Amino acid sequence: MASPLTIAQQRLRDLQAQIPTLTSTDTSAYTAEQRTEHTAKVTSLTADIQAARAEITAIEALLAHEAQAPATASVRQPVQATPRVEQDPKRGFSSIGHFARSVLQFQNSRQSGVPMDARTAELMAVVVSDTRQYSAEEQAEMQRLGISAAAPSPLHQEGHSTDGLMVPVDFRQEIWRPTYEADDLLPLFNPQPTSSRVVQFAADETTPWGAVGVKAYWTAEGAQKTPSKLSLAPREVHLHKIAALVYTTDELLQDAALLTSRINEAAPRAIGWEVSEALIRGNGVGKPLGFENSAALITISKETNQKAGTIYTENVLKMAARINEGPGSRLIWLAHRSTIPGIATLKIGNEPSWTNQNQGLREAPNGMLLGAPVKFTQHAKAVGTLGDIMLIDLSGYAAFVHSSGTRFDSSIHLYFDYDITAFRWVFRVGGMPYLSAPVAQANGSDTISHFIELATRA
Repeated sequence: MASPLTIAQQRLRDLQAQIPTLTSTDTSAYTAEQRTEHTAKVTSLTADIQAARAEITAIEALLAHEAQAPATASVRQPVQATPRVEQDPKRGFSSIGHFARSVLQFQNSRQSGVPMDARTAELMAVVVSDTRQYSAEEQAEMQRLGISAAAPSPLHQEGHSTDGLMVPVDFRQEIWRPTYEADDLLPLFNPQPTSSRVVQFAADETTPWGAVGVKAYWTAEGAQKTPSKLSLAPREVHLHKIAALVYTTDELLQDAALLTSRINEAAPRAIGWEVSEALIRGNGVGKPLGFENSAALITISKETNQKAGTIYTENVLKMAARINEGPGSRLIWLAHRSTIPGIATLKIGNEPSWTNQNQGLREAPNGMLLGAPVKFTQHAKAVGTLGDIMLIDLSGYAAFVHSSGTRFDSSIHLYFDYDITAFRWVFRVGGMPYLSAPVAQANGSDTISHFIELATRA
């Protein structure tokens, strides 16, 4: 005779088997009464599935309690358990790898009738071809049940596919976290979140000593005041889309630990690398405008007879002399690791320029150079070339990211005949320097800017 747990689990599988039939039904030709009846069936099935899960959870909790109770116990109190999976941000999955394995099981259930993972069934993105034919009340009920709207076929915009699966919230957050680690430069620029794909603002590049902008004038008693006005330049930053599409074989899906490593690190790091590269040298076409490709960049010439691949004290001093530093500035040196021998041996007279003489290289590989921290990064160029060492004011760059964060979706049907599942990450980011050109100083002919680089020494 079957146990109560086996009977309850079979009941749940029978109920879940009805999901594809209900979700694939074409209701476009239904009358209002028929659509109401269909919605009622979906509601009833959802309630039955939740009740079946609650029964299974209660039975499993009772069995666990009995297994842990002392053998001499004469009276056992029944344990009441309430399913909390809907409040779990991971929806019952221990990792993104385990979630991906359930995606594989979901694919098998579609093709061979194998029962799908109960947790995956709950996360199914039930898609209706076109909800514009439904009333507001019906659409509200569909939203409550987790039924989402899709663009009419054959149009497929950003979002979940017809056979898509909602990704648990914790994994969406976990996926993006590695992008802000390692060699990612985006967090340094303090990107501002926005819900728009275009950010517009006005920039005032005038100076108190310049010929335009707001001015102050000495005025005699009773004399007419000299007027002036703001000189604003419009700025527009577009948030560009960057995506990573990863194909994963079913064999790899079986290895949850390996898949977790791949998904949580490889794709987000690839996105982080490309975004960081664009912040430095992006051309502004379909990607951010990097400061190295902007008109605001100042390039310091090498010294007379300076040897190839070297960095002189005069180089860094002249770079520091041209930085536009003011209230709120956040100066930082970005350098390639091949510059370490040159930077570490810089001296002003007999005093080291990089670190305190008593500390030596204790703070290596980073440290302070002329009062600003040094960050060694692979985004810098090799020593001796333009971009091997850069002095920048992070506050001089306008960076924006979409407030929705990183979108992560999976598709099991794109290459289902090859046993391949596709995972996709989409992220939107935009940026450009605030300055359109270097700023003239009040005295002297040299200009200043937020971005300084050393010219090639070949």
